[in-house]
Amino acid sequence: MRRKGDLAVALAVVAVVAGGLSLLASAHPDGLEYVAAQEGFEETARQVLSAPVPDYVMPGVASPALATALSGLAGSAVVFAVAWGLARLTAAGSAGSREGRTGTK
Repeated sequence: MRRKGDLAVALAVVAVVAGGLSLLASAHPDGLEYVAAQEGFEETARQVLSAPVPDYVMPGVASPALATALSGLAGSAVVFAVAWGLARLTAAGSAGSREGRTGTK
């Protein structure tokens, strides 16, 4: 049971950090956008990939602060899901290779 409690605490910390600290995100553009604007070629740039939540604007959320916090939480959830999936795949691969070497389960 301790493991579930640890997971709950970890998720709460992530929620506070991702939801809270995302509110401190800079309102200024990133370095590449800044240089493009300074050098005058920002308007000629074309988008190669679309972002799921561009500029922290969540569809249907009127409050910019809430949209930013939700974007931080959503990004953290995606990173967690990918890391968890990779860990599961790695653990499954390791278990299979151990079984192959020893001949036992």
